[in-house]
Amino acid sequence: MRTLKEFNKHKNRICFCDQRFLLCKKEHSADLFHTEKDYKIAVLPLHCKSYLCPSCGKRKANEFFVRAKKALKNDTWYMLTLTTINNYENTSEMLQKITQYWNTFAVQFKRLHKHVKYIRVLEVGKAGMVHLHVLINMRVCPALIAILWKRVSGAKIINVSKEISHERAINYVLKYVRKINSNDETAKLYYTLQKRRFSFSYNCKFEKKEKSNYVLLKQEVLNSFEVFAQVRIQCEVNRKELMHFSFESLPPPLCRALCQFVSDIHFNFNQFS
Repeated sequence: MRTLKEFNKHKNRICFCDQRFLLCKKEHSADLFHTEKDYKIAVLPLHCKSYLCPSCGKRKANEFFVRAKKALKNDTWYMLTLTTINNYENTSEMLQKITQYWNTFAVQFKRLHKHVKYIRVLEVGKAGMVHLHVLINMRVCPALIAILWKRVSGAKIINVSKEISHERAINYVLKYVRKINSNDETAKLYYTLQKRRFSFSYNCKFEKKEKSNYVLLKQEVLNSFEVFAQVRIQCEVNRKELMHFSFESLPPPLCRALCQFVSDIHFNFNQFS
């Protein structure tokens, strides 16, 4: 369990997202004719990679959408809603309990249906009601679900929807991924209790992310002023031109400023040479 101090530290790290940078070089394929000076220099923002961050959260949600669309397109899905006997005064306790309920329920259900796929979303309602939204890739008997869920949680209320398309299933989960907000009081609970807002069954196979072909040119993390200094060094020492740099990953204002900066340096070189 994390402390409130760790949560505040995490939020402070989010505040500096995209304000720190790494200087990298792009590796070429095995080519004997490329020398050290031929490498392309990239300035990459150092992302916090937190779902609570406005920019990183949106980026991660979009990445999830692309990967989920490919992984789930061959199945037909049904939606379950599983509730608990809630204690509205202690939401953190209910978050702990419902995770235990789900783990027991999933084990018992898989004994009956070994090849089932599911996507589980944990949500806290506005009134503090803790419940689960589950997407499952097979038609299920509501009575069976009710018996199994009541056995583990004691709750009677469940809801089983009609068949939905994989596009609607993906958009449904994406809606909850995009709901995450660092100012939301429940975000503090999820972080401190180390509860994942959504999870997948092991057989929901997602494509792995492609590995980056960049390697660090400088080990230090740079601020924007240091980036300009390092770009100047590359221009003056290694005679790098604008085509040898990659600024596409940077925020547009900084990208334009660096492009103009490199052009001005080479203009001065040509004028005084």
